[in-house]
Amino acid sequence: MRNTIRHVTRGCLVAFGVLILAITGFAAWNWRSTSIYLSNVQGILGAPGYFGGMGTAEDMLAYIQQHPTSTALAIATVQQDGSVGFDTMHNQAMPMPLASTMKIVVLAAYAREVEQGRLDPDEQILLTDWERYYLPDSDGGAHKAALAELNLLADGSGFSTDGAASVKLDQLARAMIRFSDNAATDYLLARLGQDAVQSTIEEAGLTQQEPIQPIVGTFLSWHNHEQPDQSVARRDELLTLGTSDYAAEAARLEAAYLDPAWREAELRWQDERSEPVDVAYQSRLAQALMPHGTAEDYARIMAGVVSDSFLSAEVSAIMRRHLEWPMEKPGNQQNYQAFGAKGGSVLGVQNEAMYMIPKSGDYADQRRVMVLLINEMPFSAWFRLSQTFANQDFLVKIATEQAFANRVEAELAAVR
Repeated sequence: MRNTIRHVTRGCLVAFGVLILAITGFAAWNWRSTSIYLSNVQGILGAPGYFGGMGTAEDMLAYIQQHPTSTALAIATVQQDGSVGFDTMHNQAMPMPLASTMKIVVLAAYAREVEQGRLDPDEQILLTDWERYYLPDSDGGAHKAALAELNLLADGSGFSTDGAASVKLDQLARAMIRFSDNAATDYLLARLGQDAVQSTIEEAGLTQQEPIQPIVGTFLSWHNHEQPDQSVARRDELLTLGTSDYAAEAARLEAAYLDPAWREAELRWQDERSEPVDVAYQSRLAQALMPHGTAEDYARIMAGVVSDSFLSAEVSAIMRRHLEWPMEKPGNQQNYQAFGAKGGSVLGVQNEAMYMIPKSGDYADQRRVMVLLINEMPFSAWFRLSQTFANQDFLVKIATEQAFANRVEAELAAVR
């Protein structure tokens, strides 16, 4: 009996040793992927307290108090004459990474071109032209959602199965704002041109707004089939590029992606590659290289839109039609005269820009504007907020409850 136990024990030890050698051998053979997995696990577990939190407006206020230098907040009430009275300002003039919140500026440029007759919102756009800018797995399912609303089927990668279909140009603007479709954004940027976008920024007085680069070129600059490296050396190489040099790199890679042969090689590489996304690598680049702007500038945009005075009444009307997609929900129709919003999220960044006119409560019939920009979030906090949307609840509570709005102002004043 003892010999049997010894043989079994010895056999288990041998098997365990073989398993350890196999794991060690795999890790050594594929060390880069293993190190990324370990880095990602470390990042996820680095702040475990957030896994159960970040679920309420109170949690959001506590987070801002604990991270006063990486958050920005601008709260305003817009008067009947269109003047803006700021109730709360916290780091309002500090440039922060905008993520998809920058699409508000692209919408403004689109509305301005439509107003001036240089773009026709009813122009038919081939789906193949729209999807030339689509990079699979880069938009959180936004493109698939946009296609679904148009009753268009998508394949496993998110491309439409109907290449002959067409949509109106204005439907691309809706896809950009309602679903945050990156491909629609890049298509509109290409149609608008940098000069039209920049002149819109200047006319609107957005002095802290950085130039808006093509999204597909930005993502491809981080890694692609010709440059798959996600190393510290590659990160530092990108971070040391000047603004104009990085813009040129993003434009070059967008042009490369529009080339059928290069694009096919890129899509094939994405399908076949086994190396995971390096969360720390991409988070650092996203926060540093995506366009920056300020909470105050975006609050002034939203204030102008809700008072029909941003650039012109017609431009504001076009923007309201797209920004007020939340009003399609019956509950919001019951509670608000108007409700416009555009958020933005990328690893480590959670932003929200809103305006609303409550029908009842402390701020009934008043135009309320709220912009919250959050940067450098621990991954667990960012992931949790992506599930709970406590940042949105926080802003809605500020917009509708005066006691909470006053408390936010008082408590943030203490950490400025």
